[in-house]
Order: sequence, then C-alpha cells, then structure tokens
Amino acid sequence: MLLSYAVLGCQLVVAGVFALSSSGKLRDPAAFARSLEAFGIAAGSRRALAVALIAAELAVVPLTLWRPLAAAGLLLAAALLAVFAAAIARTVRAGREVRCRCFGADGAVLRPAHAWRNVALAVVALAGAALAASDPAGRIEAGGAVVVAAAAAAVLLLLWAFDDIVELLARRAGAAA
Repeated sequence: MLLSYAVLGCQLVVAGVFALSSSGKLRDPAAFARSLEAFGIAAGSRRALAVALIAAELAVVPLTLWRPLAAAGLLLAAALLAVFAAAIARTVRAGREVRCRCFGADGAVLRPAHAWRNVALAVVALAGAALAASDPAGRIEAGGAVVVAAAAAAVLLLLWAFDDIVELLARRAGAAA
C-alpha cells in the first residue's frame, strides 16, 4: 500500500507542475511562442512548436492522473522535462540571458538550477512510472491520500516560487562575492 502512496505523490506533483506550466502558457500563447526565439528556434517554427508543447503539457495532466495510463503520462512528462532541461542547459552554456517562461510569465533568468530542477522532476516522473507499472491496482485510503495531496501541494508551492528563490539566492551570492 505504501507504494500506492508514492505513486500518488509522483502523479500529483508531476500533474501539478504541468497544469501550472500549461495554464501559464495558455494565458498568452503568442508571448510563449515569441519567447522560443531566445532558444534559437526559427521564426517559422515558433508558433507550431509552442502549440505542440502546450498540447503535450496539457496531455500530461489527465494521462498522469488517470491511474490506468499513469505510467504512460509520467513517461511523457519525463521526456518533456528531459528536453526542457537540455534546452535550458544549452542556452545557459551558450551564455545567453534568457528569462524563464516555465510557468507562462516572465520569470527569473535561466540558470543551471532550472535545468537541474527539470532533471529532478524527470527523475520523479520516471520513478512514478516505474512504481505505477509495478502497482497497477493503486489501492489507497482517503486519509493517506489527503496527507499525500498536502505534501504534493507543498512541493508545488515551492516549485511555483522556484524562480523567485533562484533569483534571491543568485543576488545573495552576487552580493557576497
């Protein structure tokens, strides 16, 4: 039964991240498409890629939350997160100052921490997929589900504030240097 709670935690965190991310991008899809220029995406491809990314992020949410398809949804999430991490790492290594539009609005300047965040989330998604595949029944009790949901909400709150936390730590490190 403990395994089922671990799967639920992974499902809620990953689905929550993609719900926040896609809803932010849906508020201004044109701005999201324009932001892809900073990643070296050709002008003619930006709109189509933006639509595809938003659609993929939206698909992750129900796929991840519906237990019979949770493993597939979590694998899709892990793949997207790996691509995002690689794009961020490439951009940071190139020395380009790009603002994170991870949750739709202009956020912090992308830093290695953003890539590592996505790597960590990909690991959570992969672990959730493996656990979901090994525990297809997913039996949980309501009380346990409430505890897991509260913990997932706390993690999501930290992830939602991640840009602010990274900026604050970067400023403090710059001031100390």
